Amino acid sequence: MIAHSDPERLREFAMQLKGYNDFIETMMASVRQGTKRLGQSWKDPQFDEFETILERTRNLLVNFTMETRKTVEVLKRDAQALDEIHAVRPPEGI
Repeated sequence: MIAHSDPERLREFAMQLKGYNDFIETMMASVRQGTKRLGQSWKDPQFDEFETILERTRNLLVNFTMETRKTVEVLKRDAQALDEIHAVRPPEGI
């Protein structure tokens, strides 16, 4: 199988994805802190429901970031492998 991809674009996308994950994790921590502060004054069943929805959403985002972290590593390895392939045989058109 011949790989037709630009290793630098793979690296760029991996870094973008990592940045997106970092942003999500930072925002999740901020929302969690804000929810705790809000819970000090919002004492009714609606808050409990709100907190449950936020926790489910947080769990989905945690799963997403875990999976995309794995993808970032795969993309980096793929870029390295492409660099090695291109070092042996330059890409077509060059």
